[in-house]
Amino acid sequence: MGAASGSASGAAEGNEDAALGSIATEYLLTGRLPEAEKGLRAFLAVPRPEAAAARARFYLGQVYYLQGKLQPAVLELLLARPRYYAAVEPWLENCLQRLSGS
Repeated sequence: MGAASGSASGAAEGNEDAALGSIATEYLLTGRLPEAEKGLRAFLAVPRPEAAAARARFYLGQVYYLQGKLQPAVLELLLARPRYYAAVEPWLENCLQRLSGS
């Protein structure tokens, strides 16, 4: 069970990484934010391992921020924060500053 299970788990994580990488490359990095939002929301509609879900939520928070959707950005960033604290903090701080009007 151990070796096969670990191997299957690694393959699943590789598939998650490939799917997120595809969304990031096709949409996020090319500025196609509505498509990135749709792709990330579809990705998160299926149960995912914690690491993949947190990364997708971080990306989705960035997409929302870049579209000016600050409240949903804050939510997604907070959900990603436990796993990606250092990466999330500047985005979250900017969202909160913009929401407070400062």
